[in-house]
Amino acid sequence: MASRSWRWLRVRILGLLDARLMYVALADGSLLPVPGSRLGRHFQQQT
Repeated sequence: MASRSWRWLRVRILGLLDARLMYVALADGSLLPVPGSRLGRHFQQQT
């Protein structure tokens, strides 16, 4: 890990945060947008 550059780390972190949205179908037929990554779902505001 010590041989990795800061650019490498930055690219990996941004890749986790920039994952595409997924849509979950609800019982009433509407779609709920959900972040595509586990990290994004963790930090998503609960409504």
